Amino acid sequence: MFVSIFWSSEPSTTFVRWVRSFQAVIMAFVIISEPSPPHAVETVLRRITYILIPFSFLLIKYFPYYGREYSIWGGEPSWTGVTLQKNGLGRLCLIAVLYLSWSLARRWKRKEVLSFRYQSYIELPMLALTLRLMRGPWGSAYSATALVSSAAALVVYLALQAVKKSGWRSVNNILIFAMIFLILLGVLTFFTGGAAVGSFSTYLGRNRTLTDRTTIWAFLLPIALQKPIFGRGFEAIYTARARDTYRLGDFVITEAHNGYLDVMLGLGFVGIILTALFILSSCRKAHRVLSYNYEWGALWISFLVAALVHNISESSIQTFQSQLTAVILFFSVSSMNPITGSIETRREDLPAPASTL
Repeated sequence: MFVSIFWSSEPSTTFVRWVRSFQAVIMAFVIISEPSPPHAVETVLRRITYILIPFSFLLIKYFPYYGREYSIWGGEPSWTGVTLQKNGLGRLCLIAVLYLSWSLARRWKRKEVLSFRYQSYIELPMLALTLRLMRGPWGSAYSATALVSSAAALVVYLALQAVKKSGWRSVNNILIFAMIFLILLGVLTFFTGGAAVGSFSTYLGRNRTLTDRTTIWAFLLPIALQKPIFGRGFEAIYTARARDTYRLGDFVITEAHNGYLDVMLGLGFVGIILTALFILSSCRKAHRVLSYNYEWGALWISFLVAALVHNISESSIQTFQSQLTAVILFFSVSSMNPITGSIETRREDLPAPASTL
C-alpha cells in the first residue's frame, strides 16, 4: 500500500489514506500485546455489538436526522444508524449476527463461561434487534449483500460443526479451494458484467443489474485495465479532483461496489494477488486453530467467508478502514503473541476474560 505512493496519480491522497488505514494495524498490535489475543478480539466484537447496535436503533427510532437517509431520486427511506449509509449498517449487522450466533451456540453447547450473569438474556434480544436492523424499513432499502453474506457464513459455520461431529478433520484443502473459488468468483463478476451472480438477484428483490452495479463495473473496468499491473495507487481514485471523471450522468461513483475491482483500481493485479495471499494465509491459520480451539477457528473461517462473499457486490476488502476487513486482521494476529510466542493452547487453559463489556 505505502509503496504505491511512488506511482500514485494522487500521492498526497494515497499517503493520507494509507495513514488512516494504518490505525487498524496499530489496533492489531494492541491486541497482540494482550495476554490472550483471542479474548481481546472477542471483547472487541462484544463491544461493537453491545454499543453500536443499540445506539444505531436509538438514532433510527428517535433521531432520524442522524440515523436515516433518503434516496435523492424517489425519496425512499433507508436506515444508516451510526454508519454513513445503509451498506455500512449492513456490515455492522453482519459482524454482530456472526458474533452473537457464535456466542449463543457455544453457550447452548455449554462450552463457554458467562462473561457476566445475564449474558444470554441480553444476547437473544440483541440478535433479534440486529436482524431487524439488517432487514431495514419494509421495502427494498436494505443491504441484500450483508444478508447473503451472513447466511453464507452461518451455513459454513454449521457445516464445520457437522464435520466436527463426524470426526473428519481433514478440511484444509477444501477450505483453501473454497476461498480461491470465492475470490475468483468476485473477480469474474466484474469481468463478466455480473453474469456469474445476476441470476440470484431476483430472489432478493433486486434486478439483474444488481441495482445498476453492472453499469458501474462496465464503466470502471476499462479504467482499471489502463494500469492493470500496479494500479493507480492505494485509494488514489474517487477524490474530489476526480469527481467529474467518475461520473455516470448525475451520479458520482464513490466506490466500485466490488471489493476486488476496487483493489485492482488501486493496486492492480498485484494487489489482488497480495489480497488473495492474505486471505489464504489467514485461512491456513484458522485451520490450525481448529485443532485446539475448534469454536474459535470456526468463527474465524465464517468471517473469512462472509468477507469474500460480501466483496462480490460491495467494497470493504480494499482497506483496513472497513470494520469487516479490520476484524479479519484482528483474527489473523490473534494466533500470535509477541510475549509468549504462539498461543496455541486450549482455551480452557487460558485466563478467563474480564467481566466487562
